[in-house]
Amino acid sequence: MRLASTRCKRLAAAVLILSLGAASSAAAHDEGVLKPATRRFAAGDSVSIAGEKFTPASTLELFLVGVGGRIPLPGVTTDARGGFSTTVLVPADVTPGAYRLVAVADDGDEVTGLDVSVAESAPTRDAAGHVERGHTDEASDVPLKLVRARSSMATGASVALIAISVVFGLGLLRFPARL
Repeated sequence: MRLASTRCKRLAAAVLILSLGAASSAAAHDEGVLKPATRRFAAGDSVSIAGEKFTPASTLELFLVGVGGRIPLPGVTTDARGGFSTTVLVPADVTPGAYRLVAVADDGDEVTGLDVSVAESAPTRDAAGHVERGHTDEASDVPLKLVRARSSMATGASVALIAISVVFGLGLLRFPARL
């Protein structure tokens, strides 16, 4: 009986140590905040974007994520305080609709994101005054599928934590503490 109690204590200590290690590896990035000048802009617009609370001196890739996948925007490097300020050009061929503006760390983890919308750019006119591009405000019936970037390390740490919890629970059932 004393042997079972010692095993449970060792198992509990191992679970605690492993869960602390998994928690620290899963939280590898700071939770940053994106602050665009506006959350609604047109294709072809220049948009000012500021960021704060990111890992200092880190590189971030910016993307618009929508139905058509990821649209890369210029990347940024944070300053010593974890902030940045930049102006990005939204590609002129971006399809109007709902998007998610995301910041992705250099290891592929999505650090933060926020919902934005892209409107169709204003129609342009040629020298004769004819509209070169049609304008429509019709809604799309295509469902929005957002791909979330998650690293295999975060997924593995979560699976390992679940497995350890199951083993610990089975150990408690097998060797119940007797008071």
